[in-house]
Amino acid sequence: MNRIASLVRTVTTGLVLSLFAASVLDAEPAKAPKIKLDTLKPGKVQLDPRLGYILVRVGPKSTPTDRPIAVAFARIDEKTDRWFLFANPKDMLPDFWRTMVVGVNTGRSFADVDGHGTYLVSAFPGRWVIGGVGTTCFPLGTYSFDVKQGEVVDIGTLLTAREDGKSSAPQLKDAKLSQDLVDFGVAMNIVMSNTFYVLPAMDEPALPTEMASMPRHKVELNADFRYGNLCADMINRAASLPPLGHQPPMTVAQAVEAIGTINPADIVERKAKRLKAEATKAAAAASH
Repeated sequence: MNRIASLVRTVTTGLVLSLFAASVLDAEPAKAPKIKLDTLKPGKVQLDPRLGYILVRVGPKSTPTDRPIAVAFARIDEKTDRWFLFANPKDMLPDFWRTMVVGVNTGRSFADVDGHGTYLVSAFPGRWVIGGVGTTCFPLGTYSFDVKQGEVVDIGTLLTAREDGKSSAPQLKDAKLSQDLVDFGVAMNIVMSNTFYVLPAMDEPALPTEMASMPRHKVELNADFRYGNLCADMINRAASLPPLGHQPPMTVAQAVEAIGTINPADIVERKAKRLKAEATKAAAAASH
């Protein structure tokens, strides 16, 4: 679960406290149970009628007992196709932040086929993006898709891997950083980014029996969704997207403006304060 917690923290950095929206489903009754987004456990599955669900296959696994690098999804505003912005926090619906992000728990596969696990993830109805893989987020280019209430959307297969050139997936074998980073040793997680490659939803292999009767709908993902670097972490572009197009050189003023847009001042300041607090805490611990 530590991997899932770390993944969700990565995707939600800078979002949970400041990015919200008013365009959501009708307000819940006062005594309605809280929304809980999670990966469903195989066996006696009960679907929440208030939610929709994401069916996704994730892999490859290097061994039958291995877990693939996990994926996190984040919800965006359907009206703007961007992160939610909320001018007045008082207008935020109760428990709204719980509807924003969900990570795939790779310990809950319904079935493993050819080294890929099959997962069913609950999602609040709306527009979602593939936000993160491991400790990497994808502001340079990812995919969005819509989730409808009461429906299971099949988004296909996500091949995930470190960019170390060692993936068993042919589509990711060329995804490799410089050799010195690959050989960085035990601290590799600090410098080694992750990536993913999308394969569209297919009828084969057949779904696990437990999923066969669910109201499944295969969706075509919307390619090349981009956003500001709100994760304050390693960033990347989905390996299944074409390279970014050539742009003419920026002037200094344009570059400063672009950096300010990608890294909003309030998020940079919050990140700096957190790093300073962590450094102070570490220094205090070392002095004892």
